Amino acid sequence: MIVLTLLTCLGWFYRRMELYNIQVNNLEQSKFLYHELTKFKTAHGTYPFYLNDLPVDRGQRARGAVPVDYWGHPLYFEARNDSFILISFGRDSKPDGLDYWSLREKGEDVSICHDWDADQVMSDRWFHRECGK
Repeated sequence: MIVLTLLTCLGWFYRRMELYNIQVNNLEQSKFLYHELTKFKTAHGTYPFYLNDLPVDRGQRARGAVPVDYWGHPLYFEARNDSFILISFGRDSKPDGLDYWSLREKGEDVSICHDWDADQVMSDRWFHRECGK
């Protein structure tokens, strides 16, 4: 009985660490894309219309393919004039129903949530919602 309890606890701990690592990689990927989008704007005067217009990133995707988050879901990207939003819809790949542009307008006030399924929201103003940390 003790061995079974220990194995269950180890399994739970391993899964939490796995989820944590996925989310940390997801956040780092968003930071990388932020810098790539900034470079693109500097070179072209505007943000790309589609995220897959960026140069291929570190060999992680085929040319022209839509970048995916570390959960394996396509990232959502929208550019308007001199601004953009970049969203990972989390582990469940379902939008939370937030007004992402309103989050951007509020500024750099970052809310950190502890829900793996929650949306991670970034814009040209940096992170607005970092989830899973």
